Amino acid sequence: MTLLWIVVGLLVAIHVLPVLILATAQWVSMDTTAVEREIDAIEDTDGTVWHDMALKCMADARDKAHKVFWYAATAPVVVFYALLFKPKDSLWLPKWASKWDNNAGCWGDGEYVLRDGEWIYLGDPRVAWKPEPGERVYRATDPEFKGNAYYWPGDPRGFWAMYDWCGWRNRASKFAESQGIHVTERPVYVAGDPNASKSRPGWCLMKWGEYYQYRLYKRVGPLMLIRNYGLKLGIASNWPPEKFQDSTALVPYAAIGVSFQAA
Repeated sequence: MTLLWIVVGLLVAIHVLPVLILATAQWVSMDTTAVEREIDAIEDTDGTVWHDMALKCMADARDKAHKVFWYAATAPVVVFYALLFKPKDSLWLPKWASKWDNNAGCWGDGEYVLRDGEWIYLGDPRVAWKPEPGERVYRATDPEFKGNAYYWPGDPRGFWAMYDWCGWRNRASKFAESQGIHVTERPVYVAGDPNASKSRPGWCLMKWGEYYQYRLYKRVGPLMLIRNYGLKLGIASNWPPEKFQDSTALVPYAAIGVSFQAA
């Protein structure tokens, strides 16, 4: 009987602990206190009053995050079992697990080129890779792509790569995207450094209509403090012109008030 209880305890811990850890981390991360304080400190350089609209957009982002909250928190458990039942050639999780799906599919969103026999990930933030004339750009959905995923040391179609992608890195992102907004014009920068990033610490505020996105990157010792709140307008800033006419193209909200990554 003791052994049985040990096994039951281990099974409960394996299934419950990841959910509790993620739920706690998400709840802390969603706090808007620091975001609101930093937005209030930004001066109106053009004479317009936009603080209230920006703060309302932050509140809307938090409300949207609440709708996705438990799907994202339970993803490590649900996605593991969903992948066991996913057809090998399917880009998506089974229909019953669609709320936990990734908006780009289970095989990731990377773009790669094959150069001198080596697969190169074009989105590597450390190197500004660009396709050379005549080079074909591959995605993980292309059958001819034979490289490793940029986020996992192996085939992006492999079980553990898909589990990492959908169960941990981008949890319930398809459902989160469905809560988003269709942007019809290219967003503009209201204040800050438009090129702010992990490699270039700083902050920026973007705007489209009544929607805003606030991003901050700040070194804290060996770590990088990241805030990303509001409608993710940075996505639409890179859209080709025709995508603004596609009503099915949605921009999701972000509700990350505090997150730490290696600098």
